[in-house]
Amino acid sequence: TKAFENFTIAELKALVERNDTYALKEAKDRIEQLEQQLELSAGDSKHLAENVVKTIEKMFRAQMIPEKQLSDTEASKLTDKSSDGREVVAIIPNVSPEVFGELGLQYDDEGSIKTRMADSFFGSRPMKNLPGTGGACLRLNWYVDFKFTKISSELKA
Repeated sequence: TKAFENFTIAELKALVERNDTYALKEAKDRIEQLEQQLELSAGDSKHLAENVVKTIEKMFRAQMIPEKQLSDTEASKLTDKSSDGREVVAIIPNVSPEVFGELGLQYDDEGSIKTRMADSFFGSRPMKNLPGTGGACLRLNWYVDFKFTKISSELKA
């Protein structure tokens, strides 16, 4: 190794160019790594969104309870023709903006999440067959309302 004072201008220029080339190569490698991570992240978001939909559906089905097992007030909501039925709720924590986007949820002009048709959101309306009833079933209403709390990243359906 030479002392700095012993380098010629040409040698210093060559060192700087070599360093710049190395730094540029490192930067390009890092950009490539980040692009790969972004691609993986997009795939992860889609997979997570599919899992969120499945989880909401399972939570809804778990709350579809036969009339006999409900209180009189709740049971009357199932049989009353003027009622929309019982309310079922699913809460999903830690929903990232990417997953939110993959779910296809959109805000309306008032800032609320648009109501979705259950058929289009789940693929088909979730239902639960009631054993021992000869084929009777409980079925989710036609529409699903959503609420998203940005502070806690919590999605409520």
